[in-house]
Amino acid sequence: MSIIATQWRSTLCYENGKWTTLVSVMETFDGCTETKKRELKLEGRRSEDEIISEVESTRVSQEPLHMYQASDDFVKEAIDAHNALRQRHGVPPLKVTKDLCNISQKWADYLIDNNDSRHSLNGLGENIAEKTGNSENLDYTGKAATQSWYNEFLNYHCFGKEPPLLEEVGDFQYGNFTQVIWKNTKEMGIGKAKRNGRVVVVANYRPSGNCIGWYAKNVFPAKRYIMSVKSKSTKVGTNTCTKNGKTSTTVKVEETFTYSDGGSEVKTRELVVEGTPPTKEQIQAFVNSDDVNENDLKNLNLSSKPSQPKEILPGKKHKNSSPNKTSKHDQPPGDFAEQALNAHNELRAKHGVPALTCAADLCAMAQKWADHLFANNLTGHSPRDHRPGAGENIAYMMGTMADLDYSANDATESWYSEIENYGSYYGKEPPEFGRVPAYGHFTQVVWKDTKEMGIGKARGNGRVVVVANYRPAGNFIGSYSQNVLPPN
Repeated sequence: MSIIATQWRSTLCYENGKWTTLVSVMETFDGCTETKKRELKLEGRRSEDEIISEVESTRVSQEPLHMYQASDDFVKEAIDAHNALRQRHGVPPLKVTKDLCNISQKWADYLIDNNDSRHSLNGLGENIAEKTGNSENLDYTGKAATQSWYNEFLNYHCFGKEPPLLEEVGDFQYGNFTQVIWKNTKEMGIGKAKRNGRVVVVANYRPSGNCIGWYAKNVFPAKRYIMSVKSKSTKVGTNTCTKNGKTSTTVKVEETFTYSDGGSEVKTRELVVEGTPPTKEQIQAFVNSDDVNENDLKNLNLSSKPSQPKEILPGKKHKNSSPNKTSKHDQPPGDFAEQALNAHNELRAKHGVPALTCAADLCAMAQKWADHLFANNLTGHSPRDHRPGAGENIAYMMGTMADLDYSANDATESWYSEIENYGSYYGKEPPEFGRVPAYGHFTQVVWKDTKEMGIGKARGNGRVVVVANYRPAGNFIGSYSQNVLPPN
């Protein structure tokens, strides 16, 4: 890209007994309608020839090097992610328009060229996402950018009424989320630019959302009944402190649900235990149950390897479910488990962590829970008495084909695919679930200290459930840097 026109003007400044020449430079590039502005600050009083020399000598490093422009695949991925989330909230899908893509791309290029991050104030709706890092392969997918905007739903509790003004909510912003699902918005465009460890994504929307007085008629709660849970991951943290001679331990569990439409949500719960800190097995019991209390936790006597699990019966809340009558195992469980084990170990080898072995009791445990979920048309993780000390990944698939199936490789890959959300967290603790796209299934697959796994599958009538259990469990806060290693 070459410069076809250059203009400059200079101003002399005298301060603290010293002269400074300030030069404002405006350059137009071939194939770009945007005029780029830059400033030079030169010591002393400079002649015209000296100024021209400085302008020319700094020109090369200032040229806008657009290393990337949004591909058709990127645009399609972004619009598909938007429309999946909009369907979740019962609003019409968006259409991509070329003019909005051009506007978005142009602003993304401008932000990269000028190291800026502000909105364009072009009269359209606009969402901006950016990512920075040291990796040469740093990128931002259309789905991940869309999900980062949608994740602001955690800050929005005003369905059916007007929310506080955006200027009044501080760090609890919601405007990107509400623009993504704004009912009256009909069209969108998106662009991406990246250079020198920075990626910027810009999306524009027409008509614009976030109009004061119109939120109740345009922002609706999610309709959970129109989707299924595709997977669920759990993150656990503990904090022990002593105050006035008394010791207490807070156990915090964050569960991320990923739905079939690509959306996700986070549920958090805590338990405070007074006195002796709970053991790892007791903590796992709390992770595995929604209703365990402090006394239950203290009375537990769990081993790291479970005996044959007890039968799990549906609770009262399951009585109205529509049970599936059949479950097919059209290949021997050993073959499916072997394929899953090989798929896991190939991926673990990429991260330089030891291979897993397949444990018969874990396979039985996983198969029993898969059968239970399938037979009762349920989703969710198994309770504490089913998998003490074990982690769990679950994958679901639904469709119109009666013989729908989910291979061991595809199920494993669906969990591992969350690696795209983890790229900048190696060597440190990742952010809490919900603030970033989900990664818990990936981290369990490659968790270094996990030694054994088992897997089971149930399917029929257009529905497949795959359950994998891992021992010892992964995803413990404070242990990510030692257990989740970057790929070779």
